[in-house]
Amino acid sequence: MRVFYLITQLGSEEAIIGLSLFFSLYLKLAKKTRYLFAFWVAVAGACVSGFLLKNALAVPRPSDALYQTSSYSFPSLHTTGAVIFYGLAAYILCRETKKNQYRPWMTATAILIITAVAYSRLYLKVHYLSDVIGGAVLGLMWLGLGIALIKKDEK
Repeated sequence: MRVFYLITQLGSEEAIIGLSLFFSLYLKLAKKTRYLFAFWVAVAGACVSGFLLKNALAVPRPSDALYQTSSYSFPSLHTTGAVIFYGLAAYILCRETKKNQYRPWMTATAILIITAVAYSRLYLKVHYLSDVIGGAVLGLMWLGLGIALIKKDEK
């Protein structure tokens, strides 16, 4: 159980915000600031819309959760955060890497982390499958918007 609790923290609000700030600093120092607007619109949009949706729907959590949390269940914001942060960070890093051989590894790593976070939420019984799927769909919608904003900025 301890391993899954550690994995689930990769999608926590604190981790996503902290990693987003760190990634933004990296983009700034690497002079890749053209990505910052799209990155923050997508990350902030996913977090805010997920929070609003969670509180509007007020779906209770499973009663047999392995640890207690006070927020509602649908959608899984850990999954949403993982999809948007790791997905968009991998997309940006893949675009910026000069060596094609690293791109599949970056993509696979992001997918592995996202899948592990989503599965950890189910393993710890703090979400139903529908919560995790809903969180993934919400994250994918914002990921698509972030990618669209990056591509629009190129034109």
